[in-house]
Amino acid sequence: MKSRVSGIESAALNLRIKELASQGMGSKEIGDKLGYHARMIAARVTRMRREQEIPPTLECRSDRDTRTKLRNLCQKFDRNLGRMTQVMEGLSDEQVLWLYRETPEGSTIADFVVALIRDAYDEDTLNGQG
Repeated sequence: MKSRVSGIESAALNLRIKELASQGMGSKEIGDKLGYHARMIAARVTRMRREQEIPPTLECRSDRDTRTKLRNLCQKFDRNLGRMTQVMEGLSDEQVLWLYRETPEGSTIADFVVALIRDAYDEDTLNGQG
């Protein structure tokens, strides 16, 4: 396995990496396919994503798990997910009581918050049409 390249070989490798990463291949898969160490490929992929030469992982791989997608979105938008406790702490006592009263039996507070956000999104985008 190769771990260093330069010049024309480096430019050609970057083009090939862009192509394969955009198809959803991970660094290990790309490295195995092209005969390079996965760490070297990962470093190049990270740089290319940062420089927006290839799309974020979220847009490339639909089979990624939710945690990976959320982590990628946090990086892309420079945000932190926070915790449900922070949501509750940001509400007044009356709002917390309302939330508990309105949450349907058998549902979690998080389930209800998801429903509220979906409703707000649908209303904001004209029922998801725009």
